[in-house]
Amino acid sequence: MGMMYQRSPGMRPEIKEYGCYFMSLIEAAAKRRTDYLFTVEAINAIYDTCVFNGWMREDCYIIDPAAILKTCGIAAVYKGKFPHNRVCGDDEFEILHYTYRPKSWHHFVGGNGFGMVAYDPWGISLTATQGQLVSKRIFKVG
Repeated sequence: MGMMYQRSPGMRPEIKEYGCYFMSLIEAAAKRRTDYLFTVEAINAIYDTCVFNGWMREDCYIIDPAAILKTCGIAAVYKGKFPHNRVCGDDEFEILHYTYRPKSWHHFVGGNGFGMVAYDPWGISLTATQGQLVSKRIFKVG
């Protein structure tokens, strides 16, 4: 994907402000789909499709993450929200949810399967570096 971030030039303002979970899903798809280039234009179009179909609100609140992945060409089942210490199986991947209490910030990042940050859609965020891992969203591929 050539590392796209939610604040990359040309991203929709809603993605820049609130798109961490959305961009973590995009990055997870980009890792698994090498035949498609996830450009800023493509990501903005995916945003439009997801909002139009009700899979995500305009403020990037995710309603149906599996449908978003399917839009990106990835067949995955959303297994749900799990405790922070759940380890992924070989056919699973995770999106990590961090909080930073002094500011009440929430942030989602791509994980490595063992609860460590593999992709931060902000680049390097205070929430993911100094916050607390509170939960995981787990997906089964295929």
